[in-house]
Amino acid sequence: MKKILITIFFVSIIGIVILYFYSENKSVNELFYAIDSHYSFICEEKRRYNIDIYSDSNNSIIEYENENIYQIINNNDIYTLANPKINKSKINNYYIYQLSFDIFDIGSDSLLLENANVKIINQKFELELPIGDIYIIKPDNYELLNINNYYSSYSYLNDSLNLIGLNIEFNNSYNSLIELNVGKYGKARLDLALKNTLLANEINIKKIIPSYEYNVINNDYLLMDQNIFFIPISYENLKIIKAAFVTLNIDNVNYYIDYFPFIANILDLNDYKNYMKEGIMKYV
Repeated sequence: MKKILITIFFVSIIGIVILYFYSENKSVNELFYAIDSHYSFICEEKRRYNIDIYSDSNNSIIEYENENIYQIINNNDIYTLANPKINKSKINNYYIYQLSFDIFDIGSDSLLLENANVKIINQKFELELPIGDIYIIKPDNYELLNINNYYSSYSYLNDSLNLIGLNIEFNNSYNSLIELNVGKYGKARLDLALKNTLLANEINIKKIIPSYEYNVINNDYLLMDQNIFFIPISYENLKIIKAAFVTLNIDNVNYYIDYFPFIANILDLNDYKNYMKEGIMKYV
């Protein structure tokens, strides 16, 4: 009887060790994605921003704020995100974990993080997920521009809806619009601007402006003999813009239009397959 008890004891110990080893080293069969985007943020106290992370899991390891460290990394630069919060929703076959955070100090007037990653760390895993580019400015050298009306137009490029133009009604009289930028990479085609025109939220840009090409940059200025304009946007680097601030040079004065969500809802990853980036999970 004593030998049987000893045998049962050792078998139990071995079973516990095996289960512990398995639980500590098992793989997470969860996939993570992001839409290759161009983010642009204003660096001011109490500002919060969002980054959308997609997963095939309803119970993700990344949603436990108290157990994870959330960072944005770019080459050797690491920015640990303060007061992170995760809000979960679902669109079709993907769960969206919207990571919100306090803006971090950039230490200068502007900061560009090209090909940035979100990094999420806990005791077992490290996830690195490419999210696109992040451009951050301090608005100290800009005047806030007051406008009467302002919204975006989107059109299909590369099989997905992309920001293709801005509809703006200015509330003051000016002489010339010299430059307009959406974040860092969206550039106004001022030579193709339509005066006294406001377009719909979704358009076919080629039907309206046949000569438009999304990757052609033009540095012409716009005579502002009207207050209402549709201004097409072209790209130095085509990525998805869901929200942004806009900088302008009007009559040699630098202005900005504050950060604005052009699209309020979360994007369906199935509609942005050509912009989908997959994360890499490492076990520590």
